[in-house]
Amino acid sequence: MATALEFIDQNLYLADLHPGDGQYDCLSLITVSGEVVLMLNREGTSATSKSSVVSNIWSDAIKNGIRSTTMDTLTELDIEMTDAVDKERSELILTCKRMARWVQHKSKNKGKPVCCWTDNSYSVGPNKFLLEQVQIPTLWTKLEPPSKNSDWSAWLFALTIDEKVVAMVNMKTGDAINPDGTKFTQWYSDIFAIPKAVRQKVKVVSLPDELPTEEVMAIFRKVSMFNGYKVFGDQLANIAETISAEWHTSGELPSDIEQIKGALFFEWRRNYDSGYPPKGRDLRYLQALGTVIDKHSKG
Repeated sequence: MATALEFIDQNLYLADLHPGDGQYDCLSLITVSGEVVLMLNREGTSATSKSSVVSNIWSDAIKNGIRSTTMDTLTELDIEMTDAVDKERSELILTCKRMARWVQHKSKNKGKPVCCWTDNSYSVGPNKFLLEQVQIPTLWTKLEPPSKNSDWSAWLFALTIDEKVVAMVNMKTGDAINPDGTKFTQWYSDIFAIPKAVRQKVKVVSLPDELPTEEVMAIFRKVSMFNGYKVFGDQLANIAETISAEWHTSGELPSDIEQIKGALFFEWRRNYDSGYPPKGRDLRYLQALGTVIDKHSKG
């Protein structure tokens, strides 16, 4: 959705819709008048608009990249595209990307963002089960609803793990809070592996929370002479995230060695920015990338 919003020049908001008598779970873009512009089936494979349907969107995204697949999908659905992004949409795009990163990295793919406005064949209205888990700021409840058919809660997406709310995101303001009402800022760091005491940072000098092991550094050094930004430009993140998602799902990596190097380069920069070295399955992913690069070098 973040990528779709980069191309669609309309005043839209995100919603969770369940068409087909509640059979489908579709993350959707809707106009203020309630018109559905785009629906992505999260549990299936299709994207739909008011005019047509496109199938295999997730497998195409893994194979061809998110940006390319999005452009192809919007073209097939007859959704007009633009290359201009205004400030209001850029904030929404950033919030979408943060939520996606939270799902993949902080929650280890266990998390799911759920809209706090329910709209399906069984009920329509605020999702009290989610809202009652969080101390909602009063200012949030005074926001004008995104459409005449909803209320302020339609702006909110709960970040959940096993239906428990970990944080609440306001898609209108871009703010996020913990269940106790305090500001939520830990978008990218590992939520499970590192004890809280290890996370504490030195107040005077900014240092990484935990230094990478020699094994990790040896893997990163395999791309020390490779500039992923120069090779892939603004496509680097999309390519790297697609490769990571495919490996974490199927254990498979692409045959293109440049993409492999780009993925490892991206993980190196991500580790530098976050200060939290990879562990567990994330470490095994780096090892897999390093193994392919070694085999290519010897071949």
